[in-house]
Amino acid sequence: MSSKKCPVKPAIVPEGLGLVAQRDIGRNEVVLEVPKKFWINPDTVSASEIGSVCGGLKPWISVALFLIREKKLREESMWRYYLYILPQYTDSTIYWSEEELSEIQGTQLLSTTIGVKEYVQSEFEKVEEEVILPHKKLFPFPITCDDFLWAFGILRSRAFSRLRGQNLVLIPIADLVCSLSSNNLTPALSLNRIFEVIRT
Repeated sequence: MSSKKCPVKPAIVPEGLGLVAQRDIGRNEVVLEVPKKFWINPDTVSASEIGSVCGGLKPWISVALFLIREKKLREESMWRYYLYILPQYTDSTIYWSEEELSEIQGTQLLSTTIGVKEYVQSEFEKVEEEVILPHKKLFPFPITCDDFLWAFGILRSRAFSRLRGQNLVLIPIADLVCSLSSNNLTPALSLNRIFEVIRT
């Protein structure tokens, strides 16, 4: 993932945690490689302890449940270091307070925000009834709609989609590359199933 040869390193940038070039990066140079074993996607969920109860779920819901469960496992999770760097919320209006939302009263943005929150609430209620509550051994801690909204926001802001057959995938460290196209960086999948970020 990151080595002395790697031209970028994780660092604090004005937008939060990101990747910063350590030297000039040449055209078509691989900036970052992340092997598939470090990806979080529906296959990761299927291979996990909760895979047997997530089979019929929408991909984003199964990955959301996986993220929430791993986050709540804390030190017991092999994903803890990645989860520790994820923000508690994004800039999305779905996290705004009622007071903040009142500032956009009467706008399409408010309607969209309310619609998204209602959708997430509805999906949470279904998965709570069908998966979480019947499987308390797998989910021995409380899971709230706020947890589900957090996971939804993480997936909306950080997941890569339509990556050569991958419908939904979180790629730790690579998700720190903000606005890939505006930075002349392009995500790609190499023949040996390694995610690469290439300078174009």
